[in-house]
Amino acid sequence: MHTMAAANTQGATLAQPVPPRPGTAPTSFRDLLAALNDAAPQPGAGSRVVQAGDCLSSICAARLRAQGGALSPQALHAAVEQVAKANHIANPDLIFPGQRLALGALATTAGRPEGTALPGHPGPWQGLVEGTAALSSAFGLRKDPFTGRVRQHNGIDVAARAGTPIAACEAGSVTFSGWKAGYGQTVVIHHEDGLDSLYGHLARSLVKVGQAVAAHMPIANVGSNGRSTGPHLHFEVRRDGRALEPMAQLALLNAQ
Repeated sequence: MHTMAAANTQGATLAQPVPPRPGTAPTSFRDLLAALNDAAPQPGAGSRVVQAGDCLSSICAARLRAQGGALSPQALHAAVEQVAKANHIANPDLIFPGQRLALGALATTAGRPEGTALPGHPGPWQGLVEGTAALSSAFGLRKDPFTGRVRQHNGIDVAARAGTPIAACEAGSVTFSGWKAGYGQTVVIHHEDGLDSLYGHLARSLVKVGQAVAAHMPIANVGSNGRSTGPHLHFEVRRDGRALEPMAQLALLNAQ
């Protein structure tokens, strides 16, 4: 799994020490980010600046797609490992907005010259909801909108108009459809690959426990019940009860 870049980097630490710039010692996140960028190639060498909402999987998937390369899970995993190694990233889950990543390790396969800007591409979460939607909260540490305290957010929030149809991320069987404390009206789907996907704060569920669902099948509508401040989909991915970074999992599903 490869965690998306969160806009709020409070509490995040780099996976390995970053050498300070000559004559300076990084003392803040801005200094650490500058040190990372000093060591990275300039844009002409084939690089990309990380934006809030990015994860290493989605960046590599977009690069491979633009080059006409393979988008199998194996190819995507290899690409992530190549880019992480080229950028001296010990933990692929830790990238930050503003960080410049060298992408030259990914060889071009469709004649696209290194350094050419990548076209815009939708986030991997956009297949979950119909029409206009926006990522409103990332996976990881964030300020709780009710208490103001920093706490773990185990999913992503996708803001959309109330009533917007929500689709299953992949085929599976419904294991829960009802009310969960904090989540409000919720649907949980178990998938053959061992993952469970959770859809929360729903206006209503369209499925029942035990029902088989197909990938991209409508299963619910966007709502704002439970512990919610406005209409949105709260989406989680879990394996054996442990929350995984949803953006990386969605990027893998989109690559298949």
